[in-house]
Amino acid sequence: MDTGDPYGFAVALGEPSLPVSDVGWDEIEGALGMRLPAGYKAWADRYRSLRFAEYLEITNLRCVLELESLEGLSAWFGDSTVSQTLAYQSGERLHAVKGGYFPYRAGEIRAYPEDGGLLQVGLGDNNEIFCLLPPPSPAEGWRVLATDFRVWWLYDGPFEDFLIALVNGHLDCSLLPDFSAEPVTVEERESYTVLSTGGYFTNWRPILP
Repeated sequence: MDTGDPYGFAVALGEPSLPVSDVGWDEIEGALGMRLPAGYKAWADRYRSLRFAEYLEITNLRCVLELESLEGLSAWFGDSTVSQTLAYQSGERLHAVKGGYFPYRAGEIRAYPEDGGLLQVGLGDNNEIFCLLPPPSPAEGWRVLATDFRVWWLYDGPFEDFLIALVNGHLDCSLLPDFSAEPVTVEERESYTVLSTGGYFTNWRPILP
């Protein structure tokens, strides 16, 4: 295996053609107040935000800050700090379920920036939210949790395995369409287009197949 790609992302996801933002992890993790899992950071060092099967977008938090610089979107963020921008990206909707319970760990559902809270890194076409779930103890690893606020689904493994299972069609997730019938396409975020009516949409470039 390529020592510069210990997780095998290039084979599974394709080779990226566009550079990643130069925002460093010290800035991102300092703003978050947490150390992100190594697999997620290795992926984000290599790829921009990706879209899978034209359905699920996985966000590179290093690229989130690029939204602030787009003319026409400054009103969305104002003079926000890095931390505030990341909190916006992490999904304010998660806070709406604070005080509820989910079946994988007793206790309240918490969202970033609360200690131990879910950090959103993905969004499906039907508003399924995919999050990094911090480990309950240093001896345990990060996992991936998804919800549409009716169903909760847990991938009991690291982020890098989740991505590879997704592309290989081996991900048994009730919140997603069945991706096993045909090859899963992978696209990298190329640019944003700001709409005259407000907001923006993302332009994608295919990298797999």
